[in-house]
Amino acid sequence: MLSLQSNKLTGRIPTPPPLLQWYAVSTNNLIGEIPSSVCNLTSLKVMALDENNLEGTIPKCIGNMSSSLTAVDLGNNNFHGQIPENFAKGCMLRSLGINNNELEGSLPRSLGNCKGLNLLNVGNNNLNDTFPSWLGNLDQLQVLILRSNRFYGQIESFDITVSLTKLRIIDLSHNNFSGYLPTPFLSICMPLEMSMERMLNQIT
Repeated sequence: MLSLQSNKLTGRIPTPPPLLQWYAVSTNNLIGEIPSSVCNLTSLKVMALDENNLEGTIPKCIGNMSSSLTAVDLGNNNFHGQIPENFAKGCMLRSLGINNNELEGSLPRSLGNCKGLNLLNVGNNNLNDTFPSWLGNLDQLQVLILRSNRFYGQIESFDITVSLTKLRIIDLSHNNFSGYLPTPFLSICMPLEMSMERMLNQIT
């Protein structure tokens, strides 16, 4: 385990040891791109690089590594380009946060391979896509945040009552959705017994 979170570290991301399982350098002043050496971390389970000044694109190997990764947080950086489209069959991800970046394109359908996904946060990017109704296959999803992107179209075909029975937080604000709001949204998002912050902490 390597945890350097919440400091004032500068420079580029340190090269991680090859057998690392937990890699957390969140909330620093790190710059540059994600080093290619990250792709060699075959034992990595948690990668938290959020709240830095990182840039470049998200390495495609992140998708391939999803068969061992359980949590990835790249939020609050300056990443651009597209989200990797190669999330592996047997994907083990439970939490994926890539919010507050400059990512474009669509939400990759291969995320449907991540059957145990609890949290998906892609808010505050430039994603341009229709409503991802295929997320209905993720019956463990509890938090879905799509806010402040360019999602568009209707959402009434999304049968949330059948599949996403564990969904507790959904944020679709500041997009271009149209049509009628499906009534199942109102019935499934029950009053919470805990704060959003506490719930997110439990998931991650």
